[in-house]
Formats: sequence, structure tokens, C-alpha cells
Amino acid sequence: MLKSGQDLREMRIELGISQARLAEISGVEQHKISAYELNNISLDDRSVKSCLMLLVKLKNLRLKLNEKRDIEGTRIQVRKMTQKGRLKLQELQGI
Repeated sequence: MLKSGQDLREMRIELGISQARLAEISGVEQHKISAYELNNISLDDRSVKSCLMLLVKLKNLRLKLNEKRDIEGTRIQVRKMTQKGRLKLQELQGI
């Protein structure tokens, strides 16, 4: 679990999610998220868990997307290298 509201804030900012958007998708009121992040209030476990689970899911989706992009980028590089290799081979063979 989170150690403090500051941890939630850091995770939320790292993912580029506003308090308003987190409130919208988690069902936790924005003013409560704000007060929790400032360590002015404690949230019930359900609210903290809801926010945390949404942020973790988003982070995992972004990691998967980045991984997919990396794989596709590698495939493109391999195709380009293969094409260059074929051209070079044809050049060497005098075709």
C-alpha cells in the first residue's frame, strides 16, 4: 500500500493524471484526493485501494504499450538491415 498521500501524488503525476481525472475514474471526490495528497486527511482503505489500483493498471498498460513499441521498432530495424543486406549482396554479386 501507499505510505502517504505524497506517494499517491508522485505516482499520479508520474503517469500524467490530474486529480480531477483520477477522481472521475476512481469515484473518490477530487477534494478528498487533494486533501489526502497533502496529508490533511486519511482516506478509507477502499478509496485508497481504488485510486492505487487504477494507477497501477494504467502504469502496467503503459509499460505494455512501450514494450510493444520497442518490439515493433526492432522489427522495423531488422527489416531495414535485411533490405540493406540484400542490396549489398546483389551489389557484390554484380546483379
